[in-house]
Amino acid sequence: MAASYSGMPHGSEPSRTVEVNAIRELPSNAQREYEAVRRAIDHTERYSNGRDRLAVIDMVLWKRTHTLEGAALMVPCSIATAKRWHAEFIRMVGSCYGLMD
Repeated sequence: MAASYSGMPHGSEPSRTVEVNAIRELPSNAQREYEAVRRAIDHTERYSNGRDRLAVIDMVLWKRTHTLEGAALMVPCSIATAKRWHAEFIRMVGSCYGLMD
């Protein structure tokens, strides 16, 4: 359930989630970082192996529960593949952020 933000009771405007409102309050630099990561995730999801790629990224970068080697064993994929996916994701975030134009 989400609150209506239109100012009118039961407005026709689509509801916004807490996440959207929290993101809107981020400082501009943090907002750019968030958007770069979000675009990189969206792009990665489109790969045929996007789920596996994001599983590696999740374990290594966000949850920090595994090394690249450990994440490769969990997916499963080769260590070289996990390293390549990790590096490609980081480059993609940098590109989306405008660091690699």
